[in-house]
Amino acid sequence: MQRKPLEAEMELFRDSARKFFQQEIRPHSERWREANPIDREAYRKAGDMGLLCMWADEEYGGQGVQDFRYEQILIEENVFHGGAGYMDEYTICRLYQDERVHRILAGSSEIMKELIARSILD
Repeated sequence: MQRKPLEAEMELFRDSARKFFQQEIRPHSERWREANPIDREAYRKAGDMGLLCMWADEEYGGQGVQDFRYEQILIEENVFHGGAGYMDEYTICRLYQDERVHRILAGSSEIMKELIARSILD
């Protein structure tokens, strides 16, 4: 499978995501591995930056991003700068397990979509 090239807007997004992982995740990754779980504040900051549930429709608090390359950028930057990345043996994987929520939302009613997205994004 060939990788699609990133557009200029995506490169700007990568820069922003990289800074987030370098400043907010990397400095704490060792402590989180030992203490388990990661601080709730990390989730809040990621959410404030629009890094969680990007695919969720705007009406549910997401950004409605359907291009997986944004997800790819987040995964890569977390792996490069967040220590272990989203691997299951580390609690930091919860930051990005919303991929599973994506599949749940795809088959849910409007009320359930709002409840699920709000519980993650609020």
